[in-house]
Amino acid sequence: MVTKSTSIKKLSRQSQAKLVGLQGKDKSTSNTRTAEKVVLVGLVFAAVFWVFQSIVDVVLFREGSLVEQILTPGLHDIWMRTLVICTLIMFGVYAQSIITERKQAEEALRRSEERYRTILKEMQDGYYEVDLAGNFTFVNDSACRYLGYSRDEMMGMNYRVYTVKENVETVYKVFNEVYRTGKPVEGFSWRATRKDGTSGFAEASVSLLRNDKGQVVGFRCVGRDVTERKQAEAEREALLKDLKKINRKLEQSNKELQDFVYVASHDLREPLRKVTSFGTLLQDSLEGRLDEDEQENFDFMIDGANRLQAMIDDLLTYSRVTTKAKPFEQVDLNGVIGNLKKLELATLLGESKGTIHLLEPLPLVQGDPSQMHQLLQNLIGNGLKFHKEAIPPEVTIRAHVMDGNMVQVEVEDNGIGIDEEYHEQVFTMFKRLHSRERYEGTGIGLAICKKIVNRHGGDIGTKSTSGGGTTFWFTLRRGSYSGDN
Repeated sequence: MVTKSTSIKKLSRQSQAKLVGLQGKDKSTSNTRTAEKVVLVGLVFAAVFWVFQSIVDVVLFREGSLVEQILTPGLHDIWMRTLVICTLIMFGVYAQSIITERKQAEEALRRSEERYRTILKEMQDGYYEVDLAGNFTFVNDSACRYLGYSRDEMMGMNYRVYTVKENVETVYKVFNEVYRTGKPVEGFSWRATRKDGTSGFAEASVSLLRNDKGQVVGFRCVGRDVTERKQAEAEREALLKDLKKINRKLEQSNKELQDFVYVASHDLREPLRKVTSFGTLLQDSLEGRLDEDEQENFDFMIDGANRLQAMIDDLLTYSRVTTKAKPFEQVDLNGVIGNLKKLELATLLGESKGTIHLLEPLPLVQGDPSQMHQLLQNLIGNGLKFHKEAIPPEVTIRAHVMDGNMVQVEVEDNGIGIDEEYHEQVFTMFKRLHSRERYEGTGIGLAICKKIVNRHGGDIGTKSTSGGGTTFWFTLRRGSYSGDN
């Protein structure tokens, strides 16, 4: 394609060069022919003048015969006749050159005007000229088509006729500014009324129009129809307005829902605590007097109350991601992991005989300290909890800096893994892939992680296969980044 295009361009340049050469050759030939004509006319005129002067010398001065005067004149006569003839020939050549130059200038002007008219006729934009009073003195076909008038109808028409009333003052101010400053105004728009009564938007550039003496006689304008663009912009603005309205409603609805979850969960905790406490007391007081079925029923009741209590606690944690949010600050994830080992995850590490590996120091991140604590606790806790039987869990944490002041943190384990079809679903509220008998939990932990990461402007995902371990990754803004929440 490149070779073909280059060849075409080369041939085009050669053709243009040949055309220019032919035009130059034609022009040179034409000038040569003109010079030959001038010389020929001069020679004919010289012969006629020679004969005429001979006749005058014979008739007036009686100097020999006519044949002698023509063929053998005196030296004085030869010198005088030659001087007059050369003068006349030079004058003729000069006059011919002036006439030729004038004709060439007129032809160049005619061609220029013809090109000008052709451009104005074929251009898609409307072009028109108005005098200082705003009356049309020239319009091209595009302007006539846009407004729906013929050229004859528009000539002499004032711009106020087709300009909607509310925009007349705007157009006047533009004309006045151009006239006062002498500088063109570009890209101003207004509404125009067409002959059929419909209206549309036009965008134009205006500059001064001067006569041959440099005097300002009006304005020249180039305009185009931007009705479709204006309609699209209006539709977009309306759509954005509707979206903003919907977003406000959604935000209000989410806030109300979060408030409801928080209040409902908070209010449910006390009755559940009483159910659990009194159920345990009742079970202890009836110890030895309950048969196997009654004892099992008590166990179900207390276990259900405990699980509901855990679910309410997780719901409160989920709602607090936004309701109890704190301003962002620099967070040291290395310190967070150290605290988790000593406190929240200490029991789970001991029971599972698990280990946490930090291959190298993690970079600082920008975030809510308490939520960073919750995020890592949930992800590392998952790696310790969902391990293979008889194989102690190992959790490895690493991070690297990405482009755009972002940090990607990875939490990798050697556990049971997750089927690819569930990679997105595991971040859904109450989504469980295993029974409670095998792995305890409420199914809210990863949903909390996703909400925390989203609030921090990052992404979260997983890379895993069934039986091959799991790597949870998330992105956060780098600690040196200056921003807000």
